[in-house]
Amino acid sequence: MKRKVSNTAVVHRDYSIYTEGTPIQLLLYRNRIEIHSPGNLYGRMTVDQLGVARPDLRNPALATMTESLTRAENRYSGIPTMRREMKLHGLPEPVFENRRNEFVVTFFNAQVAEQREETKDTEPESGTASLLEFCRIPRTRAEIKDFMNIGTFSYIYSRYIATLVESGQMKLTLPDKLRSRKQQYQTVKGK
Repeated sequence: MKRKVSNTAVVHRDYSIYTEGTPIQLLLYRNRIEIHSPGNLYGRMTVDQLGVARPDLRNPALATMTESLTRAENRYSGIPTMRREMKLHGLPEPVFENRRNEFVVTFFNAQVAEQREETKDTEPESGTASLLEFCRIPRTRAEIKDFMNIGTFSYIYSRYIATLVESGQMKLTLPDKLRSRKQQYQTVKGK
């Protein structure tokens, strides 16, 4: 799978002058692997459409070349394959994030999958309900990670917080400074 991931990162990265000199990064942590690829998602694609809609191809020549030389897929089946393989091994779905000037894919290992199973047994009916209750007073990323017993805030954000903020049930205390170290998350009163 490592080869597929690196082929994908090479084919889909941004090679424009805006990312010149910025390498693809493969970061290994105890509980996950993160692939950081320079540049945002290309074209009209959104994170929600990954693996569902046919994407615009940023580097068609590279895609064709890697398909013929390395047996890489060039049939828009990469995301479904990643999801299927993770599920086959009892692991959480990969997390896709379109961050500022980079696209990040996170693959969690079995340790995180086991933590999530344990958390299911101890949480109230849903993680969302318990998170909303916990955030009645403003909470930091670290406090939320400890409470949810999940090692990465990016997973918590994409799985829970983004939806809650979008629906108006949760707010950011510093909405104009999304990446601030002082950022806190709070349940909107009356929700």
